[in-house]
Amino acid sequence: DVSDYINTRNAIAAARNVAPLIPITFGINVYAISITSENLININGHMWQRFPKNHNPGIRFPQATKLNLNKLYEKEEGDTTIIGWDINAENKQKIDYSKYPFDYFNVQIFVQPQETTPAYIFIPDPKQDNFLGKKTTIEAFNVSHSFFAYTKQPYQKELINKSKQLSPRGLTLHMKLHRKLINPLIT
Repeated sequence: DVSDYINTRNAIAAARNVAPLIPITFGINVYAISITSENLININGHMWQRFPKNHNPGIRFPQATKLNLNKLYEKEEGDTTIIGWDINAENKQKIDYSKYPFDYFNVQIFVQPQETTPAYIFIPDPKQDNFLGKKTTIEAFNVSHSFFAYTKQPYQKELINKSKQLSPRGLTLHMKLHRKLINPLIT
């Protein structure tokens, strides 16, 4: 449960006498996934953030080798700001073809706040129940399941930074893809 996780992290923050986390609602709809090479996948979609006014955490995609964010809108609703982007990202992703045509792989889209002061944490949008757009295209694969999980930043050690904040943890969307068996059998 997200609130349990945030409460645990804030208890750690209180024990260390550092600022608590500021939750930022994050959502994503994936429209297309394609494999561009043995270690790269291309992801197209739409994503959004909802955050308190005067707090713009930004967004980072540490796995992306190429990233194109096109800001579509920014609007205010009450005490919050909502920003939405179209995204095209090329991500590093290990793909194992050794079990072809019964292969599968896990797509991981790792995001974290660009700004670390104050300590922001992305939380999945509770209004979102599906990560795939209605016309999502994933060449030769079906999505068997998907979920969000919190992970340590895989490219940095966890440290308390100079501003006395908890180190950032990212939010990762996991999608397990299984190959459509009909494609290898017909070709």
